[in-house]
Amino acid sequence: MRTKIDRVMPLVREHLVKAQQAQQRLYNRAAQPWEFQPGDRVMVLVPNAACKFLAQWQGPFTTEERVGPVNYRVRQPGQPAVVDTNPNLSAAQKAELRHLVGQFRDIFSDIPGQTNILSHDIRTPPGVIVRQWPYRVPESRRQAIEEEIQKMLKLGVIEPSRSPWSSPIVLVPKPDGTLRFCNDYRRLNEVSDFDSYPMPRVDELLEHLGRARYITTLDLTKGYWQVPLTDEAKPKTAFSTPSGHWQYRTLPFGLHGAPATFQRLMDVVLWPHQTYAAAYLDDVVIHSETW
Repeated sequence: MRTKIDRVMPLVREHLVKAQQAQQRLYNRAAQPWEFQPGDRVMVLVPNAACKFLAQWQGPFTTEERVGPVNYRVRQPGQPAVVDTNPNLSAAQKAELRHLVGQFRDIFSDIPGQTNILSHDIRTPPGVIVRQWPYRVPESRRQAIEEEIQKMLKLGVIEPSRSPWSSPIVLVPKPDGTLRFCNDYRRLNEVSDFDSYPMPRVDELLEHLGRARYITTLDLTKGYWQVPLTDEAKPKTAFSTPSGHWQYRTLPFGLHGAPATFQRLMDVVLWPHQTYAAAYLDDVVIHSETW
């Protein structure tokens, strides 16, 4: 036999839900959806250190990555960049190095920038189009492909394509057990002009170090992705995945002209500093005899 309370409770819950929905509509009436891209400058409402119920706007900070529908990871100016330091340096040298890194902490980022010095072109004979069927993708690897596609879209590396060109993709295992997303551009390379720009000789680079006592190495963040493609080259990099047809906006791995373009870029950038700095692709070495 049902009691009076049992009969009333469902009615109470129903009215409570309706009241919450009405309050939500009222609260969201003036709200506008916002979506930020990596590199956008944003203000953040940060709780007060003295009282967590009080907050104040701080910034601007730089958006690094979207981690949820409304959540983002941002780089705060006060956060020090993490760099590997030789433990044999003195305490004073370590302090100077930390100060130097702090001055230029925006450079130490996991998000690739983009150069305006040059762009990469893919020159092919008129009327020639490379169109290949995608390789079969195991069901177990489709999620990894989709995650990589979404990451490249957020970084602005790729875009949707209507290109008649198409080259297959492959997933290559890395030493740490994860998969590297690659494109098989062998057919495209066969019909593309070759760039004969010389690569540096490692033995000559070592000679440049000479009597250097202090050596700093810098590794660019996804260096190739920092080089834009020309509008004519973008459709030629097209590839298909289970979720659609895409093309690169920046320089992809696998093109035989990519190393030459990137080395040319680094040589131009480091030309004023060639007496104490050199690069082999995206690895930069800075050397000096004194601190």
